[in-house]
Amino acid sequence: MLIVPPMVGQKHESNVTAASTVGTTVTASGSANTKGSYASLIDPTSRPSYGIFVEFLNVGVAAAVQNGLVDIAYGPTGGGSEQILLPDLNAGAAPDHTTHVGGKTYFFPVYIPSGVRVSARWQASTASDTVVVRVLLVQEPLYEFVAGPVAVYGRDAANSRGTSVTPGNNAFGSWTELLNDAGGSGLRRPHRFWTAMIDALADTSLIDNRYEVLELGVGPNSGAVTTIAGPFFFGEEGNEMIANSFPLLTHASAIVDATNLKLWARMSQTGATEARGVMAWGVD
Repeated sequence: MLIVPPMVGQKHESNVTAASTVGTTVTASGSANTKGSYASLIDPTSRPSYGIFVEFLNVGVAAAVQNGLVDIAYGPTGGGSEQILLPDLNAGAAPDHTTHVGGKTYFFPVYIPSGVRVSARWQASTASDTVVVRVLLVQEPLYEFVAGPVAVYGRDAANSRGTSVTPGNNAFGSWTELLNDAGGSGLRRPHRFWTAMIDALADTSLIDNRYEVLELGVGPNSGAVTTIAGPFFFGEEGNEMIANSFPLLTHASAIVDATNLKLWARMSQTGATEARGVMAWGVD
C-alpha cells in the first residue's frame, strides 16, 4: 500500500473562478518600460500558501513588439506596503487566450502568509499595455521545506525583456552570460531551484511550429560551463506569440555556489538561428 505523507495533500485558491474564468487584467504604466500600479489578484488569502502558479495571457500582437515584466507581490489586505515575491516575470509575447490555448506559465515553491493581498504590477514596451494574470496558490506544502527568496537574471529592464541569446540550428549555440538584477556579472547567492523564460526581443515575424530548447549553466567563463538546469521547452506561433511547455521548475543538478560563478544560457532552435530574449530565476 502506498503511504502518502500529509505534506502532499493540497488546498488551492485562485483569482480564476467559475464566475470569472479568464483572470485579472493588469495595466502597465502610461510610460513605456516603467512599472504601473499594483492590481489586486486575491484579497485576502484564506490560509498560508507554500507554492504559487502564475500564468500570463493576451500580450502578443501580430507584427508588433510586445515585451513586458511582471512583479507578483503580497501585502496588507486592501493594498499598500507590497513586498515583491516574484520579481520581473517575463510576460512578453504571451498568447491571446481568445484564439490560442496555453500561456506563459511559472511555478515557485515560496511561502505566502494567510490574510494578505496578492497583487501584480507590470511594465511593458508599449505604454498602457495590458496583460491577463492568473494565479493559483498551493495551500498545503508540496515539500517538507519552503524555498526562500527569488532572484532574477538576464533582465533588460530598459526594454522590458531578456538577454539576447542566439541558438544553434537544431543544435545548442554558444553559452551567453545572464547578468544579475544589479546588472553585474555573477550569481547573487546560492540557489536550489531554477526556472527560465524566453521572449521575442524585437522580432515581429514569429512563425508557427518553431520550437526552442534552453539550458542554464554555471561557470567562470563561457569555455568552462556546467549545465545545472533544463532542458526547458518553448514553442512559437505566428502573430508574435510564445508559450512554454515544461518543466516549470528544476532542482539544481549540482550545488550552485555563488563564489566566482556566473550564470549562462544556451539554446537550440527548430531550423533557424533567430535570437530570443532569455531570463532565469533562481530560488534559494
